[in-house]
Amino acid sequence: MNKLISFLKLIRIQNLIILLLAQVFFYYFSYENFGDIKLYLLLSITFLITAAGYIINDIFDVESDKINKEEVIIANQIPARQAIFWYYSFNVIAVLLSCYLFSLYNYFPDECDKLIILSNSSFKSHLILFIIILSSIFILRWYSKVYKHKFILGNFIISTLTALSVSNVLLINCLNSSFLENIYNQILFILFAFLLTFVREIIKDLEDLEGDKIVNSKNIASSLSLNKTKFIVVFILFITLFLYIAWTLLWHDYEILTVYNILINLLIVYSIYNVIVSKNKIDFRFTSALLKVIMILGILFLLLIYINP
Repeated sequence: MNKLISFLKLIRIQNLIILLLAQVFFYYFSYENFGDIKLYLLLSITFLITAAGYIINDIFDVESDKINKEEVIIANQIPARQAIFWYYSFNVIAVLLSCYLFSLYNYFPDECDKLIILSNSSFKSHLILFIIILSSIFILRWYSKVYKHKFILGNFIISTLTALSVSNVLLINCLNSSFLENIYNQILFILFAFLLTFVREIIKDLEDLEGDKIVNSKNIASSLSLNKTKFIVVFILFITLFLYIAWTLLWHDYEILTVYNILINLLIVYSIYNVIVSKNKIDFRFTSALLKVIMILGILFLLLIYINP
């Protein structure tokens, strides 16, 4: 039982649940249904690739994690060789599921709305998705080994992959006029996911500053002074706040959503305040947790739209 708990911690099960909920609710928001086998295949693929990404990240970060984390799972609770086995197993299964998902394009209509710029065929949508999935496996490995400690690049990679994970649900169906009806909402939500992930990654780097110095990390937190890093974080949070307000103004006729949105806006403002006054690892850890709460509330907003017509 203890080994199972350790394994769930290794793959960050709570983060995986949040990501999968974001995909499900975003799909429902876009198509007003809970999909079919294609959606659930994509959810499984996302789970496997992301879990594998967390595993390989911890394998490469063992030395810095001895300082940054109170609990180091690799080598202590789960042998490195066993972790590598799960890493490759998850990725192999994900590739096989991706091949099957790609083969399902034959069951879709060949023609889509001609207004779609990205694609006018189910085949092309599935091909793009297949390429994104395969690329994500290799990018996550190279991120953990090299890019994680590069200035801005590491944060940008994770934020982009998170945003792509959400937007990928649009590629399993033919992109037709139903997609266009909510296109502005979809773009704003994807940007919201990207920016919140980006700023949270920087804050996590501030948490891990001491350990990252050992591996000679060149990320934003390690390369810039604390005040400059805080300025970047606050600036991005203000942009996030502006985008969220712009997004929620589209739903101002919904009284309960107005109250809900005020809460999220206040939490973002409170996060900005926390960043400004934060001084140590505990402070940044609290801000990181607060941003995760905001992410969850933002995801639930998609569901509330339909619960309160």
